[in-house]
Amino acid sequence: MKNPFLSRKQAQFFFLVCIALAGESLHAKPTNSIHPLLREEALKIQKALLNERPYSINRNSIVRYKIILPKRFGNHSELAPPWWSPERGNQLSQYLSIALEKYSGLNVEKTPTWDQIILRNELGGNLESNKISSNPNPLLRRIQDRKPIHINVSFANYSSIYLKPKKRGIGLGLISFTNKSCSLDSHMQSTLSIDKPQSTGFSDDQLLIQSHDRVSEGGTSLNLNLGLAGAGGGSFDTPKIDLKKLVFEHIADTAEGIYCIATNNAACLKFYSEREPFSHKKYKEKDIAKSTEC
Repeated sequence: MKNPFLSRKQAQFFFLVCIALAGESLHAKPTNSIHPLLREEALKIQKALLNERPYSINRNSIVRYKIILPKRFGNHSELAPPWWSPERGNQLSQYLSIALEKYSGLNVEKTPTWDQIILRNELGGNLESNKISSNPNPLLRRIQDRKPIHINVSFANYSSIYLKPKKRGIGLGLISFTNKSCSLDSHMQSTLSIDKPQSTGFSDDQLLIQSHDRVSEGGTSLNLNLGLAGAGGGSFDTPKIDLKKLVFEHIADTAEGIYCIATNNAACLKFYSEREPFSHKKYKEKDIAKSTEC
């Protein structure tokens, strides 16, 4: 009967083959971990956001420098959203790479996936990073020897609050109708900046990136007024944040900001510098509710 286990020499050979294949996988074209349906949804939200911009720009200008995105979008800090993690930060960078495909003139280096980052760290980080550009434009292949620009994104604020329900009622004798609605208001803000070579002509502006979402739930209740007491009523689900929309709009806003800086577009940069930051400080304490009050 044959020995089902590998001999020492066979085991050593098998281990070396695994290491070699692992090294090759790091140099191969990164596999995108984003599901096609999520990719489509992200691009749809990006298109809608850009259509609402008050300025008009050419988004096909060629930038003669390679752009390197952060391996993780955002950073671990007190300002980070509660759902953020290094792995999710890497997913956000993958989405940012997808959003930047909108700008055909940008030469963006592909972001390694989370599995590739882990594998590279386990192998000592000595292997060269992938040099394949995510942009197929043949004119951009000539740009090889220039020093790249590095994108930096750090979280600035994340806030989500419930606003106290609004009620409207109509009384018809023994019967009364009450309309009630409750809202969940959320926003996310980041700071965008770049590390650039000297004499590039890029803007030195540090841009505020932000996205906003408000979800409302409501319903109408029927009440019977029976003398000293009443009966009836209605209820509805507590509103939940549309996190995908909030995040995808944030990614789209970041991609547009990168292009504005890289092309030093005056109209675009003016929009970012002059728009009003989202803030919940305008709400008084009496306006803010707990989720159980909705």
